[in-house]
Amino acid sequence: MDGRALLAGDRLTISDIAMCAAFAPLLLLHSYGALMPPVEVTPPPLRALMQELRARPTAGFVQRLFDSGFSAIES
Repeated sequence: MDGRALLAGDRLTISDIAMCAAFAPLLLLHSYGALMPPVEVTPPPLRALMQELRARPTAGFVQRLFDSGFSAIES
């Protein structure tokens, strides 16, 4: 992520929602609504992928959108 508040301009779009839908199960966000197993019980290769994704700026972007409830985000 390059610091933009949203992926495609200043309005929430389907691209933001799609990215969040794809990444949330892998990031195990604290605000993700689905019941997910703890990281500790996931297979080691999946756990490594999850940890790698969590270290990227995209994880913060997705977390911020979930935390905001996908409401209007200010740049």
